[in-house]
Amino acid sequence: AGPVLLVAVHVQGLLALARRINQIVALPYMDEVFHVPQAQQYCLNSNFHAYDQKLTTPPGLYLLHYAYSRVQIYVSQVTGSFLNLEQVCSIGSLRGFNIVLGAACLPVFALFIRRNEPGQSSLYVILKTMLLALHPL
Repeated sequence: AGPVLLVAVHVQGLLALARRINQIVALPYMDEVFHVPQAQQYCLNSNFHAYDQKLTTPPGLYLLHYAYSRVQIYVSQVTGSFLNLEQVCSIGSLRGFNIVLGAACLPVFALFIRRNEPGQSSLYVILKTMLLALHPL
């Protein structure tokens, strides 16, 4: 229960921070000026052939968000909330997807620590996992 609670608290903290950032910084900021239009080419237009030459990153994250956006739309139709492409491809949604990926990294970090530092206590693994999750690489 401890690790699950810690993940929940971590994700809630990230969500609160993201909400605040989206309130203050509504437009693309810093390198988002390049990444948001590129991600939206994939997400809004399904245009996988367009690629901004100024970008040096591979398109993997844009493709993952494309898949995630389609899952969001499907789930919204099933649940009756009916999100549209503009909503699931918005800058807030793009930023929020980083939280999803960040949360998905937590069990991977914990597994890595357990395998590479056998014999450590659960508390140690949890704390080191959080340290890795909060460290900007």
